[in-house]
Amino acid sequence: MEKIKLQIDPKGFKEKPRSEDICLIRNRLQTVELTLDEIIEAIEQGKTICPAVLNGTRSTDFVEQQLFLVDVDNDQTELMFPPQKAIEHYLEHCITPAFWYPTFSNTDIHPKYRIAFVTGEPITDKDKRDKLQEILQFLIPQVDMGCKDAARIFFGTNKKAVVL
Repeated sequence: MEKIKLQIDPKGFKEKPRSEDICLIRNRLQTVELTLDEIIEAIEQGKTICPAVLNGTRSTDFVEQQLFLVDVDNDQTELMFPPQKAIEHYLEHCITPAFWYPTFSNTDIHPKYRIAFVTGEPITDKDKRDKLQEILQFLIPQVDMGCKDAARIFFGTNKKAVVL
Protein backbone atom coordinates (compact mmCIF):
# COMPACT_ATOMS: atom_id res chain seq x y z
CA MET A 1 0.00 0.00 0.00
CA GLU A 2 1.30 3.43 -0.97
CA LYS A 3 2.56 5.68 1.80
CA ILE A 4 1.86 9.41 2.00
CA LYS A 5 4.26 11.84 3.62
CA LEU A 6 2.74 14.40 6.00
CA GLN A 7 3.26 15.93 9.43
CA ILE A 8 1.41 14.67 12.48
CA ASP A 9 1.17 15.36 16.19
CA PRO A 10 1.73 12.07 18.08
CA LYS A 11 -0.68 13.26 20.81
CA GLY A 12 -4.40 12.72 20.26
CA PHE A 13 -7.25 14.78 21.72
CA LYS A 14 -10.74 13.70 22.77
CA GLU A 15 -12.12 17.21 22.20
CA LYS A 16 -11.14 20.24 20.15
CA PRO A 17 -7.74 21.52 21.35
CA ARG A 18 -7.70 24.93 23.01
CA SER A 19 -5.98 27.87 21.33
CA GLU A 20 -3.15 27.66 23.88
CA ASP A 21 -2.47 24.07 22.69
CA ILE A 22 -1.75 25.12 19.10
CA CYS A 23 1.85 26.23 19.70
CA LEU A 24 2.59 22.97 21.54
CA ILE A 25 1.00 20.96 18.73
CA ARG A 26 3.08 22.78 16.09
CA ASN A 27 6.27 22.05 18.03
CA ARG A 28 5.40 18.34 18.28
CA LEU A 29 4.64 17.80 14.58
CA GLN A 30 6.69 14.98 13.10
CA THR A 31 7.15 14.15 9.44
CA VAL A 32 5.97 10.60 8.82
CA GLU A 33 4.99 8.31 5.96
CA LEU A 34 1.66 6.58 6.49
CA THR A 35 -0.85 4.63 4.45
CA LEU A 36 -4.25 6.22 3.93
CA ASP A 37 -5.73 3.80 6.49
CA GLU A 38 -3.08 4.83 9.04
CA ILE A 39 -3.80 8.52 8.41
CA ILE A 40 -7.52 7.94 8.94
CA GLU A 41 -6.83 5.98 12.13
CA ALA A 42 -4.64 8.83 13.46
CA ILE A 43 -7.32 11.42 12.68
CA GLU A 44 -9.93 9.27 14.46
CA GLN A 45 -7.61 9.22 17.49
CA GLY A 46 -7.85 13.02 17.59
CA LYS A 47 -4.35 13.61 16.23
CA THR A 48 -3.67 16.90 14.48
CA ILE A 49 -2.11 16.82 11.03
CA CYS A 50 -0.44 19.19 8.63
CA PRO A 51 -1.04 17.65 5.19
CA ALA A 52 2.02 19.40 3.77
CA VAL A 53 5.61 18.55 4.59
CA LEU A 54 7.44 21.66 5.72
CA ASN A 55 11.07 22.33 6.48
CA GLY A 56 10.08 24.76 9.24
CA THR A 57 6.72 26.07 10.45
CA ARG A 58 5.64 28.55 7.76
CA SER A 59 4.08 28.21 4.33
CA THR A 60 7.33 29.45 2.76
CA ASP A 61 9.00 26.32 4.21
CA PHE A 62 6.92 24.11 1.87
CA VAL A 63 8.59 20.91 0.62
CA GLU A 64 5.80 18.68 -0.73
CA GLN A 65 2.17 17.66 -0.36
CA GLN A 66 0.04 14.74 -1.50
CA LEU A 67 -2.91 14.89 0.93
CA PHE A 68 -5.25 17.88 0.64
CA LEU A 69 -8.06 18.80 3.05
CA VAL A 70 -11.04 21.06 2.52
CA ASP A 71 -12.65 22.42 5.69
CA VAL A 72 -16.44 22.83 5.38
CA ASP A 73 -17.92 24.97 8.17
CA ASN A 74 -21.45 25.63 6.86
CA ASP A 75 -21.41 29.07 8.52
CA GLN A 76 -24.29 30.33 6.36
CA THR A 77 -27.05 28.14 7.74
CA GLU A 78 -29.49 28.95 4.93
CA LEU A 79 -27.08 27.32 2.43
CA MET A 80 -26.17 24.11 4.30
CA PHE A 81 -23.90 21.80 2.34
CA PRO A 82 -23.99 18.33 3.94
CA PRO A 83 -21.09 15.93 3.22
CA GLN A 84 -22.96 13.80 0.66
CA LYS A 85 -23.91 16.88 -1.35
CA ALA A 86 -20.29 18.09 -1.33
CA ILE A 87 -18.99 14.67 -2.42
CA GLU A 88 -21.53 14.49 -5.27
CA HIS A 89 -20.52 18.00 -6.32
CA TYR A 90 -16.84 17.02 -6.52
CA LEU A 91 -17.68 13.84 -8.43
CA GLU A 92 -19.67 15.91 -10.96
CA HIS A 93 -16.41 17.80 -11.58
CA CYS A 94 -14.46 14.51 -11.97
CA ILE A 95 -12.68 15.00 -8.64
CA THR A 96 -12.76 11.95 -6.38
CA PRO A 97 -12.41 12.49 -2.62
CA ALA A 98 -10.60 9.79 -0.60
CA PHE A 99 -12.50 10.19 2.68
CA TRP A 100 -14.25 12.72 4.88
CA TYR A 101 -14.54 13.14 8.61
CA PRO A 102 -16.74 15.18 10.95
CA THR A 103 -14.88 17.73 13.06
CA PHE A 104 -15.02 17.86 16.87
CA SER A 105 -17.76 20.53 16.62
CA ASN A 106 -19.92 18.74 14.04
CA THR A 107 -23.63 18.29 14.82
CA ASP A 108 -26.55 16.90 12.82
CA ILE A 109 -28.08 20.38 12.72
CA HIS A 110 -24.83 22.13 11.79
CA PRO A 111 -22.54 19.79 9.83
CA LYS A 112 -18.84 20.66 10.04
CA TYR A 113 -16.43 18.32 8.32
CA ARG A 114 -13.29 17.91 6.25
CA ILE A 115 -13.00 16.25 2.88
CA ALA A 116 -9.66 14.66 1.98
CA PHE A 117 -8.11 14.24 -1.45
CA VAL A 118 -4.94 12.39 -2.43
CA THR A 119 -2.89 13.17 -5.53
CA GLY A 120 -1.19 10.40 -7.49
CA GLU A 121 2.23 11.94 -6.85
CA PRO A 122 3.54 14.37 -4.24
CA ILE A 123 3.38 17.98 -5.43
CA THR A 124 6.68 19.79 -4.88
CA ASP A 125 5.90 23.07 -6.69
CA LYS A 126 4.28 25.46 -4.19
CA ASP A 127 2.41 27.40 -6.88
CA LYS A 128 0.83 24.17 -8.18
CA ARG A 129 -0.01 23.17 -4.60
CA ASP A 130 -1.65 26.53 -3.92
CA LYS A 131 -3.64 26.40 -7.18
CA LEU A 132 -4.94 22.89 -6.45
CA GLN A 133 -5.98 23.88 -2.91
CA GLU A 134 -7.74 26.94 -4.30
CA ILE A 135 -9.67 24.89 -6.88
CA LEU A 136 -10.76 22.31 -4.29
CA GLN A 137 -12.02 25.07 -2.02
CA PHE A 138 -13.67 27.12 -4.76
CA LEU A 139 -15.99 24.27 -5.77
CA ILE A 140 -17.87 24.15 -2.44
CA PRO A 141 -19.69 27.30 -1.23
CA GLN A 142 -19.47 26.56 2.52
CA VAL A 143 -15.69 26.11 2.73
CA ASP A 144 -13.60 27.98 5.29
CA MET A 145 -11.46 29.95 2.81
CA GLY A 146 -8.96 30.71 5.57
CA CYS A 147 -7.83 27.07 5.53
CA LYS A 148 -5.70 27.29 2.39
CA ASP A 149 -2.19 27.91 3.69
CA ALA A 150 0.36 25.10 3.24
CA ALA A 151 1.29 25.38 6.93
CA ARG A 152 -2.33 25.00 8.08
CA ILE A 153 -2.90 22.35 10.73
CA PHE A 154 -6.13 20.38 10.93
CA PHE A 155 -7.37 18.88 14.17
CA GLY A 156 -8.42 15.25 14.20
CA THR A 157 -11.78 14.13 15.51
CA ASN A 158 -13.49 12.04 18.17
CA LYS A 159 -15.80 10.58 15.52
CA LYS A 160 -15.50 8.06 12.68
CA ALA A 161 -14.21 8.98 9.23
CA VAL A 162 -16.01 7.79 6.11
CA VAL A 163 -13.85 6.20 3.43
CA LEU A 164 -15.11 6.80 -0.11
